[in-house]
Amino acid sequence: MGGVRFVRVMAVVAAGALALAGCGGDEDGSGGSGGDAARVNTFEGKTPEQVLEAAKKAAQGAKSVHMTGDLSEGSSSFEIDMVLSDGQGGQGSITIDGDEMALRQVGKDVYVKGSKDVWASMVPGSGEVAGKLDGKWVHVRSSDDASSRFTEITTMDKAFESLLKPSGKQLEKVAGKDVDGTPTIGLLDKGDSEDDSATLYIATRGPAYPLLVEPKSQSGKIAFTEWDADVKIEAPKGSTVELSKILKT
Repeated sequence: MGGVRFVRVMAVVAAGALALAGCGGDEDGSGGSGGDAARVNTFEGKTPEQVLEAAKKAAQGAKSVHMTGDLSEGSSSFEIDMVLSDGQGGQGSITIDGDEMALRQVGKDVYVKGSKDVWASMVPGSGEVAGKLDGKWVHVRSSDDASSRFTEITTMDKAFESLLKPSGKQLEKVAGKDVDGTPTIGLLDKGDSEDDSATLYIATRGPAYPLLVEPKSQSGKIAFTEWDADVKIEAPKGSTVELSKILKT
């Protein structure tokens, strides 16, 4: 799958070796929720890179966001439904080709639940013990080598540091469109080829939040909604399995 790095990073984080490679502020576009929400910022005179930086600053300065979407190309499919909260962590699920992985991060600790196939693909060395992790909430401590594989998408600052990074190819400002009642500016990331591209739509009214990603070469989209909502992230109830202990057995 092609396109802007958000889609690519989420897929890589979610699938590991099975990755689907692909894809707040006021008038100045900075973060924060204050200011005149009706004021429109055209980003006139700003380079595409400056617009993207404004979106990253707004996203990382927000209190929370709900990230949802689905992508498909050929026989491969990818779905995400995650709530990220600054300072708390995140919770939700990622599904690759029908295999769902549930995720929660509370503070520095991550909890993951998935099938044995998910575990075998996500964590090196877990193939032989994947059956012991199948369908159970697994506690991944921050000191575990596998932790970074999950915190890239469950930690708000880390997620948007990676997601709001261009592919390294040409980035271009394009016409925006109305996204759920909010005017936007478009940023086209051309990727490695014409088909390997995607457009990010960034709010031009209120904070410069990223609102939507639409890849060109496959069906689906990634949406960012419910910015700054009050959310509560909690650890799973009941018993959990310690990943570090299972890997040592």
